[in-house]
Amino acid sequence: MKIIDVHTHVGNILGGDSDSFLARLSKKLSYANVYLGRINHLFCRQMKSSMEKLAGEADEDKLLKAMKQTGISHSVIVALEPHVQTDDIVDSASANKGFIPFMSVHPDDPDKLSKMKKFQTRGCRGIKLHPVIQNFLPSEKSAYEIYEEAQSLGLPVLFHTGFFPCKNKFQALIEHFEGIPLDFPRLRIIVGHMNMFEPERAIRFCRKFGNVFLETSKQPARNVRKAINKVGTDRILFGSDWPFGSQEISLRIVDKAVKGNSGILEKILYSNSEDLLSLCN
Repeated sequence: MKIIDVHTHVGNILGGDSDSFLARLSKKLSYANVYLGRINHLFCRQMKSSMEKLAGEADEDKLLKAMKQTGISHSVIVALEPHVQTDDIVDSASANKGFIPFMSVHPDDPDKLSKMKKFQTRGCRGIKLHPVIQNFLPSEKSAYEIYEEAQSLGLPVLFHTGFFPCKNKFQALIEHFEGIPLDFPRLRIIVGHMNMFEPERAIRFCRKFGNVFLETSKQPARNVRKAINKVGTDRILFGSDWPFGSQEISLRIVDKAVKGNSGILEKILYSNSEDLLSLCN
């Protein structure tokens, strides 16, 4: 079976800020992620060093090795301007046929719309935005300009959603996205991490709007199963958030969630993403 991981990183999304609150917090917590009072098994084996160190280890050779070990055929590698440049992501994808590039632009960049057109011609299949790291509200006018252009170009947008432990940590909560699918009904929206610690809100959001997709990283099997039961099988996408999540463990979680149903497994691991990213074209 072919497998597409729709959320991985090549390059340091934190910009190498060793004094960042995120890095200090990761060290203080010994890199164990607390999930509603429980240790999230998605992180127990993976988070052995700080978030900063993991970000620094996000290179293409390590990702290719992880993909080979797990049988993942394709990984979406995401840019995150200004820290991870889209041109670098495109170059990595050009050299490795298993990589699918997602561009990034910053809402405050006056050249963002022309860059989006350029990056699409270079092979980018979508766009990644992170309201916390890039420090913007999803409802801002400058961000809306990106959504309008993405809708026009037919590009899906992968958002980080949910809590993120640094300054402006609540800017990516799902309630900030409510107006976007109403205002842009043809824009395909990927809810990264299913809103982290509040996946129920992401599930309700996805049920409300037919152009919203859920991405599975950071979630245990019970929440992926809940999404399957409430949303259906066509708008759930497998993601790991590598290297911040293990591809191997993320695959096990989805396999556990589908309870042996090979048809559902194939949809989540491959065909839903294939259709969304128009890989058959």
